[in-house]
Amino acid sequence: MASIEQRGNSFRIVFRLNAQRFSRSLNTTSRRTAEAALARLEDNLRRVNIGTLEIPDSADPASFLLSDGKHAEQAPRHVDRICTCFNS
Repeated sequence: MASIEQRGNSFRIVFRLNAQRFSRSLNTTSRRTAEAALARLEDNLRRVNIGTLEIPDSADPASFLLSDGKHAEQAPRHVDRICTCFNS
């Protein structure tokens, strides 16, 4: 189960997953936008519960679920040292 909270003028979403509490700002002052995010999150939580959506081990669960399963933790960029580039 998830819910939205209003803090000042902005909204945040709160939910539990595997007994862990998550809370994230929705960066909006619109109740309609917050309620739409809540509906999407609840659908994604339902999909996790029935096994049609799997949260990758490397992903932040809150970010992953709030992005409709699209935002997994990005791999760190590989940056070559300057000397390696010029010695090739």
